[in-house]
Amino acid sequence: MLDMEMALMKLVAATVVVCLGCGGGSGSIPDAGERSQDVADVYDLDDGLEVGQTDTATPPVEFWDVPGRTPRKTDFVAQRPFLSDLSVWSWSWDQSDPPELRQRPDFGVGNGHVFAMIGYGWPTNTLHSMAGPIYDKGEGFFSDVRVELSTQPGGGPVDWQSQWVGRVRSTPIVLTQSFHPLAMLTTVDFAPLTDNVDDPVRRAFLRMAVVRNMANTPLSGLELGVGFSTLQQLSGTGVIETREKRTRFAMVMGNGAVQALADGLTIPLPTIDPDVEALVELAFVMDDDATLREQTIQELAARGFDTLLEETRNRWVERLSGSTTLVTPDPAVNDYLDGQKIVVLSQIAHTGSAQPMCEYTGTWLRDNSGPVRFLLSAGLHETARSILDYLHLAARVEGSIRNSYAGDYGPEDAGAEPDWDSMGVMTGRTRAESPSYVPLMHWWYWKASGNGDFIQERFPMMKYCLEKQEFHGDLLPFSTDETYRTAMAVAHGLEIDEQFEEGFLSANSSFLWVAAARALAKMGESAGMGQECAGLASRAADVEAAAEETFSAQDGWYVPYVYEDGLKPAPAPFEDVNTMPVWSGYLAPLDPAAVANLSATITLLGGNDAILVSPLAEKHKGLLDLPISEGIYTGMAPGYFLQNLAVSNHPLGEEAFEALAKHATPLGTSPEYQILDDFSPLHLLYDSVGAIGDYTARFRPWEGGIVAAAAYDYLLGNNADAGKGSLELSPRLPSNWKSLDARNVRCGKTVVDVSLSREGSRLVFSLTHKSGPAVTVNLTLPFAGDAPPHVEGDFGPGGAPGVSVLDLPWGNRVVKLTGIDLEAGGAVAFIVH
Repeated sequence: MLDMEMALMKLVAATVVVCLGCGGGSGSIPDAGERSQDVADVYDLDDGLEVGQTDTATPPVEFWDVPGRTPRKTDFVAQRPFLSDLSVWSWSWDQSDPPELRQRPDFGVGNGHVFAMIGYGWPTNTLHSMAGPIYDKGEGFFSDVRVELSTQPGGGPVDWQSQWVGRVRSTPIVLTQSFHPLAMLTTVDFAPLTDNVDDPVRRAFLRMAVVRNMANTPLSGLELGVGFSTLQQLSGTGVIETREKRTRFAMVMGNGAVQALADGLTIPLPTIDPDVEALVELAFVMDDDATLREQTIQELAARGFDTLLEETRNRWVERLSGSTTLVTPDPAVNDYLDGQKIVVLSQIAHTGSAQPMCEYTGTWLRDNSGPVRFLLSAGLHETARSILDYLHLAARVEGSIRNSYAGDYGPEDAGAEPDWDSMGVMTGRTRAESPSYVPLMHWWYWKASGNGDFIQERFPMMKYCLEKQEFHGDLLPFSTDETYRTAMAVAHGLEIDEQFEEGFLSANSSFLWVAAARALAKMGESAGMGQECAGLASRAADVEAAAEETFSAQDGWYVPYVYEDGLKPAPAPFEDVNTMPVWSGYLAPLDPAAVANLSATITLLGGNDAILVSPLAEKHKGLLDLPISEGIYTGMAPGYFLQNLAVSNHPLGEEAFEALAKHATPLGTSPEYQILDDFSPLHLLYDSVGAIGDYTARFRPWEGGIVAAAAYDYLLGNNADAGKGSLELSPRLPSNWKSLDARNVRCGKTVVDVSLSREGSRLVFSLTHKSGPAVTVNLTLPFAGDAPPHVEGDFGPGGAPGVSVLDLPWGNRVVKLTGIDLEAGGAVAFIVH
């Protein structure tokens, strides 16, 4: 989606709008010590490090450095205790002048119908890029909304001395605070989530604004102002903004004294005594029909904001309650993974389509890979399936494979299945690369869930996605929508607007195609479609042979592209491409070619510090007049790298996992593009009126999903083959953690709890079967000893597992425990030392 030439045009066109205003699961998790105490007592374990390690081990890596700032006390929050259950990922600013745009936090609030960004406008309570009643910006987002406070009627807004923003755990409920010596403003924002997808209240975005007297004397004459970045149309005591046929009606609930003007709302406040608070409830109702609007307003008044707030919190907690939850000794890690679930889930429309709600909207063929991969890692198989079902629905509606689709189609919009076999070669941005993700995403889902009921119906579509890409012999071009193109161009000394559209051949397109073709052949064969699969394997072999001949450099790394004329190679590796052979499944992690490629790429790009980013070419330093001298990179690059390190058990994995805290924004999210110099988002354009959109985008489900899935790969390593009833796990205890709990680990319909703790030089395990069929568990563990470890425990009828030690090409070792049979309703406890 990233097109830097278009970005520069947008930047010039939008200079007038860059400056805004210019003026946990439902169940409790036992303590780690309690979890392992019974097993520890049996074996008389003592304190220490890990399997095979001694007390001479290197000092531990520090935990994630996340400050965990807390808000000031308010009675409103104290009376609603769930609002105090805040993620440690929060942000504060103690100056009246705003920081650089890219240094500000971001988070999205949505329920599948209405959505808004919050945190990086100014003041931080600004609601930005608001959309509804469907997840589609159409001609544009609704304009920014900000809440300000005046200390006297008709006076200007106070100059806030400090501001804070944070999020309630397991929800997209966001709080902000703005402080002044006289008064403090707290806002609570939420999009009502109820069980009924057609509930009228789901068309509203709600804000509860609380003003607290911080002075020693009563305050009179205070006014709360609701300001907009474009002129509004007056409608009684509210105002309306129109985008195409959609409207946003902004109103104050239950306050007849409000004054509605074209530039905002003014709400007189009563006299407030010291340490007393006044509440104002704001509703933003989005609809395309005045009758629906009135219906929503009536429901909001009847049910009340407080009731809807608590119900919204409960519905989100319930939604996450069955997900795979990792509980570590580091709250920042726990909250990061919890937050990524909210990032992805809050950007899934009520139709099931996954959409990036900052800048773009719509559902993007390739970008669904991040949410799908992460949701499967997090055990949310059914939600991942809804994304795949929507893609199939959209393809039926459009009668073709497209780079992006509208996100609001329903089953009634779909016609018959297209005759995929009769369709021609794809062109434009689907000519290569992105269509390969369609069979790949279905493959990931099939492996994790064991559910192949889609294979026969969608096989023609998936086969078309492969066979009708634009082959140049046995090689493939760029799609011209690869996000990494700009970063690769400026790293390799090409022009910033190089599109790679003509005259280049893409290694990434080949890697994805081969992996997808093999995956589709295996799915088809499993469904008894051997004849339909004929030719896929042999074609994959031909494309692989051409890729190996064309893109393999003499030093062992893969060339990310070649010039089509003469096949002149690229001068260096590039992180998004050279991590793709393993990430896509083109190569097994320890295939000699994969080992050589990863080793050479780390060396050539300076990745030994666990941050793999290509250095910036000299001519591009100071790019776009920003403080860029080291490099720029895509938001998914840290995830690609960590996944490679995790699945190959590379020693840099721990440092790369720790580095995720640097790559994350202040609220623990991932942007579309980042600056290596300070890890901040490469944010060029902020559009307060909603006509153009932000650039580059923030709060990304694709990038965030890929990075968070890699964190799961590193900490748990869940590689399920549900069809075979096999669960492969590679749990780790980085930073000398003492424990790791993994709840609701899924292998198809089987759900397992995993507990791991470090006791002395030994690892203490428990595996508990919670539901579903029996499963066989295989474990891979880091191992620092010389002799094979001892495994002791009660393994039931299946007997003790096989134990073997594997020497890795990186110079380290792992121990493999294979064949741990976990019966339905059973549990296994054992130690490894």
